[in-house]
Amino acid sequence: MWRKREQPVRFILGSPTIGRAIVIGLATVLTACATCRPETFLKPSLDLPLQRSIAHIERAAIQFDTSPRLRSAFRECILDGRLVPGSICFYLRVAPGSKVKLESTEILITRTDTSSVAKIRPDRFDYVIYCRKKGESAPECSSPEDSPIDGLPEVLARFDSFIPPDRSGSRTLYSFDARLEFNGATDTNMPVIWRTVDEKDNWREYQLVILGQSALDGPPIDIDFPKISVDGHVISFPKVRFSRRTEEVCYVRQIQ
Repeated sequence: MWRKREQPVRFILGSPTIGRAIVIGLATVLTACATCRPETFLKPSLDLPLQRSIAHIERAAIQFDTSPRLRSAFRECILDGRLVPGSICFYLRVAPGSKVKLESTEILITRTDTSSVAKIRPDRFDYVIYCRKKGESAPECSSPEDSPIDGLPEVLARFDSFIPPDRSGSRTLYSFDARLEFNGATDTNMPVIWRTVDEKDNWREYQLVILGQSALDGPPIDIDFPKISVDGHVISFPKVRFSRRTEEVCYVRQIQ
């Protein structure tokens, strides 16, 4: 109902989990056809081999699995329900019951052509909950509607839909102060075939906007992200470089 039918193959296979790749590959062959086209995007990279061993890079995304209670990634932003090419957001999936907090909200962005450094301070995390309802029955939501913070999150937007004769749905975008500690939660918005293979795909995803507009026309940039505390354990991230690249990307379209 809510998911796009077209997905980039290389991004779908972004998990380093072999079992997930095999399952998705078989499903793609059986239920979808693929088309390929050149695309320009910001490609992430790391300098040191040791750093690359804890990360997985696919197209415009880099994913870190540095903790059994956390998955983090840099990739293009989804703003107002649309993917913004050339943008950069930070994403977190946190295990239900775990508590996460940024050690600082200051992010350093360095232009590689001039070595000039900009300091930005994103002010909020966003997350989305999808709900469906039939007739007078209680709604079924993709994630618990309990607040992830000590207090209530802000409702940024809500989109309602109606499917005759008696079904309705909603998509609600929430946000909260990026300086706050917050909890992980379950989420069922990812495709079932992903969630059965990788436990972390059953966790709610939080988005932090770093560059909400396209940076494709600029020079390569380095991003220094602050440390994160997960249940009291501090996790550091390596510096990530984003450079303009044009590559052929293949998409799968689900056969209806």
